Amino acid sequence: MSGDHRRYSDEEFALILRKAAELTNDAEVPTASSDGLTLTEMKAAAAQAGLDPALIERAARRRQAEDLDDAE
Repeated sequence: MSGDHRRYSDEEFALILRKAAELTNDAEVPTASSDGLTLTEMKAAAAQAGLDPALIERAARRRQAEDLDDAE
Protein backbone atom coordinates (compact mmCIF):
# COMPACT_ATOMS: atom_id res chain seq x y z
CA MET A 1 0.00 0.00 0.00
CA SER A 2 1.38 3.40 -0.90
CA GLY A 3 0.38 4.94 2.45
CA ASP A 4 2.58 2.61 4.52
CA HIS A 5 4.97 5.43 5.38
CA ARG A 6 2.35 7.98 6.31
CA ARG A 7 2.00 8.85 9.99
CA TYR A 8 -1.54 9.33 11.26
CA SER A 9 -2.42 11.49 14.24
CA ASP A 10 -4.32 10.06 17.20
CA GLU A 11 -7.41 11.91 16.01
CA GLU A 12 -7.10 10.48 12.49
CA PHE A 13 -6.62 7.01 13.93
CA ALA A 14 -9.77 7.35 16.04
CA LEU A 15 -11.73 8.50 12.98
CA ILE A 16 -10.38 5.59 10.93
CA LEU A 17 -11.37 3.12 13.66
CA ARG A 18 -14.83 4.65 13.84
CA LYS A 19 -15.24 4.41 10.06
CA ALA A 20 -14.04 0.79 10.06
CA ALA A 21 -16.64 -0.01 12.72
CA GLU A 22 -19.33 1.63 10.59
CA LEU A 23 -18.23 -0.36 7.55
CA THR A 24 -18.36 -3.55 9.60
CA ASN A 25 -21.91 -2.75 10.67
CA ASP A 26 -22.89 -1.97 7.08
CA ALA A 27 -21.35 -5.14 5.61
CA GLU A 28 -23.89 -7.34 3.88
CA VAL A 29 -22.18 -10.59 4.77
CA PRO A 30 -22.03 -11.23 8.50
CA THR A 31 -18.57 -11.94 9.79
CA ALA A 32 -17.73 -14.64 12.27
CA SER A 33 -18.02 -13.31 15.78
CA SER A 34 -16.61 -14.37 19.08
CA ASP A 35 -18.58 -15.04 22.20
CA GLY A 36 -18.23 -11.35 22.95
CA LEU A 37 -15.88 -9.24 25.02
CA THR A 38 -15.87 -8.27 28.64
CA LEU A 39 -15.73 -4.62 29.61
CA THR A 40 -12.14 -5.15 30.74
CA GLU A 41 -11.22 -6.60 27.34
CA MET A 42 -12.91 -3.74 25.51
CA LYS A 43 -11.12 -1.16 27.66
CA ALA A 44 -7.76 -2.86 27.05
CA ALA A 45 -8.36 -2.91 23.29
CA ALA A 46 -9.37 0.74 23.38
CA ALA A 47 -6.21 1.66 25.28
CA GLN A 48 -4.09 -0.19 22.71
CA ALA A 49 -5.89 1.76 19.98
CA GLY A 50 -5.15 5.05 21.70
CA LEU A 51 -8.68 5.61 23.00
CA ASP A 52 -9.57 6.53 26.56
CA PRO A 53 -10.78 3.37 28.34
CA ALA A 54 -13.00 5.52 30.58
CA LEU A 55 -15.01 6.51 27.50
CA ILE A 56 -15.52 2.85 26.63
CA GLU A 57 -16.83 2.25 30.14
CA ARG A 58 -19.15 5.24 29.88
CA ALA A 59 -20.46 4.10 26.49
CA ALA A 60 -21.01 0.57 27.82
CA ARG A 61 -23.00 1.91 30.77
CA ARG A 62 -25.15 3.96 28.40
CA ARG A 63 -25.70 0.90 26.24
CA GLN A 64 -26.75 -1.12 29.29
CA ALA A 65 -29.16 1.63 30.38
CA GLU A 66 -30.67 1.71 26.87
CA ASP A 67 -31.13 -2.07 26.97
CA LEU A 68 -32.91 -1.76 30.32
CA ASP A 69 -35.16 1.00 28.96
CA ASP A 70 -36.05 -1.14 25.94
CA ALA A 71 -36.94 -4.09 28.18
CA GLU A 72 -39.55 -2.09 30.09
